[in-house]
Amino acid sequence: FDNGVDINAAVGTSIGAIRLEGEISYRENDWDTFAFTTGGSVDLAGHFSSLSFMANVWYDFDMGSDWVPFLGGGAGMSLMNMEITSTDGVASSYDESDTVFAYQFGAGIGYKLTPKATINLSYRLFGTSEVELIDPADTDTYEYLNHSILFGVRHNF
Repeated sequence: FDNGVDINAAVGTSIGAIRLEGEISYRENDWDTFAFTTGGSVDLAGHFSSLSFMANVWYDFDMGSDWVPFLGGGAGMSLMNMEITSTDGVASSYDESDTVFAYQFGAGIGYKLTPKATINLSYRLFGTSEVELIDPADTDTYEYLNHSILFGVRHNF
């Protein structure tokens, strides 16, 4: 895959150092090449995407300063979609989806700009259970793991 996009939005509450949140996120990566386990590869155009709905728990480590490291993860579900518009330059119309269990783990650091606003830099590992996509010839199964570096803003009300 080529590098892609990861957009997240979350709403939640804090209980001391613990943050509970509901998150919706969208990840998309464009195809580059597909390598077969039996050897060989093909150039693909299209994308693989994930629309996920997660319940997350984060723990903020109080360092006694404006810098706040955090660690956590979550679980939920994800609508996975694979679209292939061409294979080795030949037009294609493959477009299949599957809804699967999703999970994520992450860590990062925030900096308190104000008592209510924090900017964050974090890493997320997002994965799913096996994705099954059905085409006219057979059922293909895929493993999905996504690594993201995220920059964000958190506002406490």
